[in-house]
Order: sequence, then C-alpha cells, then structure tokens
Amino acid sequence: MHQGISRREFGKRLTANATGAAVLAHLPACSIQRPLLSGEALRAELPELRGALLTDDAARQSGAVDFGQIVHRMPLAVLKPRSVSDMVKVVEIANRRGIKLAMRGQGHAMFGQSQVNGGVVIDSSTLNSVRLISYRGRPAVEAGAGALWGDILDAAYAHKLTPPVNVDPGYLSVGGTLSTGGFGGMTWRDGFQTDHVLELEIVSGDGQFITCSDESRPELFNAALAGMGQCGIIVKAVIPLIPAPTHVRFFVFSYGDIQSAIADMTLFVRDGRFNHLDGRSASRPAGGFTYNLEGGAFFDAPNDPSDARLLADLKFSSRTATTMTYPEYYRRQGPLKPSRHPWLYLCLPASRFLEYATKVFATPAEYAFAAPRYSVWRRSGVKRPLALLPDEDLSIRFQLSRFPPATADMDSLLAMNRVLYERARDMGGTRLTTAAIPFSQSDWVRHFGPSWAAFRDAKKRFDPKNVLTPGPGIFAES
Repeated sequence: MHQGISRREFGKRLTANATGAAVLAHLPACSIQRPLLSGEALRAELPELRGALLTDDAARQSGAVDFGQIVHRMPLAVLKPRSVSDMVKVVEIANRRGIKLAMRGQGHAMFGQSQVNGGVVIDSSTLNSVRLISYRGRPAVEAGAGALWGDILDAAYAHKLTPPVNVDPGYLSVGGTLSTGGFGGMTWRDGFQTDHVLELEIVSGDGQFITCSDESRPELFNAALAGMGQCGIIVKAVIPLIPAPTHVRFFVFSYGDIQSAIADMTLFVRDGRFNHLDGRSASRPAGGFTYNLEGGAFFDAPNDPSDARLLADLKFSSRTATTMTYPEYYRRQGPLKPSRHPWLYLCLPASRFLEYATKVFATPAEYAFAAPRYSVWRRSGVKRPLALLPDEDLSIRFQLSRFPPATADMDSLLAMNRVLYERARDMGGTRLTTAAIPFSQSDWVRHFGPSWAAFRDAKKRFDPKNVLTPGPGIFAES
C-alpha cells in the first residue's frame, strides 16, 4: 500500500484535475438537526409493537455508523421489527410526523446511505427467515430482508442448490444487496442479483404492504431492485435456485501488466471456460502492481475439468490452482477489520478502460491506499432499469478498495474519488451505488438518465412525502 501520500500531494493533484471548491461542494452535509419529537414520545405512539424500539445511546450510535465509517448521522431511534405490522406502523408515523426512515442490513454502505439524522433506522437483522419453497414449480428460497447470503447458501446447498449469482462476502444481507444491485463472480455472465428475483414483499413509503413482481406491480418491483430503498422497504424476497456443483477448480493467474490481464479476462468472457471470474491486484515492494485473475470452473466430482483446456492460449506469468468444495468456495472470504473505507466502485466501457486505468496507475495519488480490483461484465446479463452499466457490450468494473491509515486526510480521498468518477463519467462510465463518491441530486439525475423519469414517478406514487432513505441524496427534501 502507498501510505506515504501526503495531504499536500493530494492538494496538488486536485488542483490539477478539478476546481477544489466545486469538488468539495459535493461532500455530504452532516449538520445536527433538532428532532421533531423525542424518542420517548415516539415510543408512546407505538404501544403495540411486536419488536423493539431502541432509544438508548448505544443503539443510536450503532445506527449512526456504517462500513465506510466516514459519515455519522445520529437517528432518533432504532427499530428491530418482528413483523410487517411493526414496519407499517413506523412508516405511518413517519408520514404523520414528518420524520425520515432508513432500512439497515449489515451496514455495508460506504457513505451514509443507510443512515438518517433525527429519524428511525430499521434494523433488518430480526427479519432473517430462510425457507426453501417451490415457486411455480421451480426451486426457490424465500428469505427475509435481514437474512445473510451465507445462510441462504448453506440452506440451499443442503439440497445441492445455489442462487444464480452470489456476492463473495456471505455476511451481507438480502435486502442490502437487492437494494444496491449485488454482484459477484458470476456477474460476468448472469448479471446482478437483482436480475434473479422472482417476487418481493415491500412496505411502501406511504405505508402499504405490497407483493410485487415482473407481472404484478412491476413499477414498484423495478424501483425497489437497485433502487436504494427510495420507494419501499424490502421485507422479503423470493429468489430462484439452480443446481449447485460439488467442487470448484480455482485458479489464480498473475500478470505483470494490466493489458495482458484484461486480454485474458476478456477471452474468458468470450469463451466461457470459467464460471467464476474476478480480478484483484497486489502491490509490489518496488512499486506498481501484480495483476491477478481468479477463474473458477464448477464441476461435479469425480468429473474434474481438463486443466489443459482451461489454460489454453493464456498470457499469465505464473499461476496457482486449488480444488475446493463448493461450500469452501463460497465461504472463502471473511469479514474485514473495522476501519474507514472510502471505496470507489466504477464501471468503464471496455473500449476506454485501458486508457483510464493506465492514467490512474501512473499516478500514486489517485490509487492511494488501494490495490485495485476489476472484472469484465457482459451488459446483456443486466436487465433492471436502475442497475446501470456503460452502453457497450462489455463493461469493466474498476474498484479502489482504499484502506487509509488513521492519519489520512479523508476529505482529500473523497475529493479524489469525485475526480476519478468525473473522468470515468466523461468516458461513458457509471458508478455503483454503494461507492463513497460525493454526489448531488443533479448527479443522480444524470446517472439514471432515461430511467430517471420512471424512478421519480415511482417515488411520487409510493413515497409521496419522501420519508424513505434520505442518505444517498437522490430526491430533494420535500
């Protein structure tokens, strides 16, 4: 990691790339607002909750932080619901009293997206049911919003089944990833997790309990999937299951340059030799990176795939290979240590990626405290209107998972994220919604583009008083 980047160097870079005042103007406002009512008064208006409404300092502090540990907004209370009726009651009071609500899963947001100042954070961890069902004759899992993907994978694999797309960290929640997109090693072919949802149960912003799907209330269904909780709160989801392999032949290929790594990953996407694809990099002691590709070939033992076929026509400088069981594969990534995470997630059109990445990798201030990650995705697999990729057949995800020391200047890192986003945007790139990028409402309008009008109309219809999920700043305060 390049932990020697100084604040002065960041300042020089910002001056060279953008007007500092314009960039910093996008940073989130965290001013303290006086609550419209006290926690005790709110509790008095909710006498018949099955769950718990917590107003103590410890509970409120837990609702004021997230994975990013950058933004801190103190809620009035934290609700741990035990039923849909609990959520409906809180939504009704929010509308009547003019307070804001935000659903929180595992708090994996980077930039305060699931926080709410002076409102109520709904902790979904109590809505963690997992049940295998038959849905229109197909195997599926019915999961509460707070269920963890690791628990779903375990329950499904007991029947040799699996969801079509898995996020690598199994400790993320169903409601969280479906609200933001949800990507993993199979996204290159099969899209986001939001592309594999059969049905949702939602509490809308005006307090209705609605079951929706592509066939029933599709306008709400599509506004909820990758919609960051703007129109409704996901309570439960039905997700299809497909046959799971018994084993994975897992390769890590290493390259000395990004061009060769991207060429081989593009080849993998074109010929489909691997099921799992992802790219990571590792810092070299003398500077620069080693670019690593992960390729996982699924199989049922004892029918091992041919290594000769999997390794044909590749440009790697070295490789490792492991055979693991499918549970070992999906459990391989554990939680990260708590720290500040000003992470940047972008998607570039494949035709511009090397131009973009080469410039970033040539400038230590731009990739400071990060070992970049990347993956090549097919646009055809992504179908939900709010899960946006560049307008090319192939897109390349570019991720800077920054791990700055405590002494790092966070404002400079966020401003740098903004500079890198604008450069990607001007090349036809997009952002992923959980990223730590300062954003205004006009930025969101531009981001959603042709999808904005339908999203805005759904917001007006299902959350007319704008009580849901203010953290991302997508819709102006009403």
